[in-house]
Amino acid sequence: MKFDQLAVVTADVDALARQRALMEMMGAQFAEDVVEAVGCNVSGAFIHNTAHLLFDYQTWPMEFELLCYVTGWNWHMLRQLALPTVSHFGVHIDSRAEMEVWRERSAVLQEVVTISHTNPEIASSRRYHYMILDLPLGAQLKMIRRLSLVEAEDLEQELRSRSQIL
Repeated sequence: MKFDQLAVVTADVDALARQRALMEMMGAQFAEDVVEAVGCNVSGAFIHNTAHLLFDYQTWPMEFELLCYVTGWNWHMLRQLALPTVSHFGVHIDSRAEMEVWRERSAVLQEVVTISHTNPEIASSRRYHYMILDLPLGAQLKMIRRLSLVEAEDLEQELRSRSQIL
């Protein structure tokens, strides 16, 4: 497995805008997406959140993401860290089986499927399955799997039925 994403989380959209401006002065070129997702948190409770995501594919040796959660519960609420800070390392995978292997090895902090995207390149064509793992070294790993719209609908129903809807 090779990490192909590094992400930094900010406290709010104002901080995200400040970080974006600073990084753009250094040459970053961001693709933007506001994403709504549903799934389960570490205790199995149902979650529904919205995140503002910025991706730079050009400046760094790997994909760089700036993000902030706008609404709903998210796994960063478990951490007592000053923001901005490193959010996670990410890896894009092709199969659910790869996720299941890691589920058995590490604590799952959050598992979601995206249900909407504002980026026109994504909005009408695909969704994502994200699983955040707490690795033994103290770092978090985000497993990222691209889904068709039909696969996303099926996974959404599965996560809803698996979660404890409060």
